[in-house]
Amino acid sequence: MDKVFGRYAIIVRYLTSGGTAFGANIVVLYVLTEYVGVYYLFSVVLAFLFGLIVSFLMMKHWTFQDGSYEEVNRQAAVYFGIALFNLVLNTTLVYLLVEAVHVWYVFSQVMSSLLIAISSFFIYKHLIFVKKF
Repeated sequence: MDKVFGRYAIIVRYLTSGGTAFGANIVVLYVLTEYVGVYYLFSVVLAFLFGLIVSFLMMKHWTFQDGSYEEVNRQAAVYFGIALFNLVLNTTLVYLLVEAVHVWYVFSQVMSSLLIAISSFFIYKHLIFVKKF
């Protein structure tokens, strides 16, 4: 991948990892809400947490190609701390879009996720999965 995309390979890997985690998030959100009958905001939280696990594993091992295990506890703690903030932000944005603007909950989740994904890339790259030389 690095040969094909050069210095942009990390962005392609980030988008692929994020897209996979996002897909898992949306599927869980929809299934829990539509088929299990869970209230949409509770589904948002559960789906976000599921996507978070998928995201962390893919970001660490594939996107940022960090195979180290010495730093995994620190990385996970910081990652999940940021994710907790993102979860509150995500749930608030979805709630406001659904209740105040009357946007469909799935589309609200899509818009919220895109906003969070952009800012998260820089945080992950420069704070969590920092290459040690």
